[in-house]
Amino acid sequence: MIELQAEISDAIASRRRATPWALLVAVVGASWAILLVVGAASLPLWMPGVTQVAPDVTLLLTATGLAAGQFVFCMLVADRLFPRASRPLRGVVELLSALGMLIAPMILALLLLTETAS
Repeated sequence: MIELQAEISDAIASRRRATPWALLVAVVGASWAILLVVGAASLPLWMPGVTQVAPDVTLLLTATGLAAGQFVFCMLVADRLFPRASRPLRGVVELLSALGMLIAPMILALLLLTETAS
């Protein structure tokens, strides 16, 4: 039974050929993810010199950018390059990236609202 499932999986994987569209999506997705991660990683370096922002805000913006880059890479590149990767592992990584991308701006909004209220 296990051998039959492995043969079916191999047959399905062999039919998936690299098309120009898949290559384009992977290249654009990787470029977009790199832009997000490098931009987020450079935020703590240039942001204090440009604006008077609290370090907490810079940290949350950096976390949001890093999580967004990870999410974009997982969804557009990794799923296409490694289609036989473990579904639970992919799900956990994508879920954690999405949560980080959504929770950090919420914390930032709460932080900004509490600062302006006081």
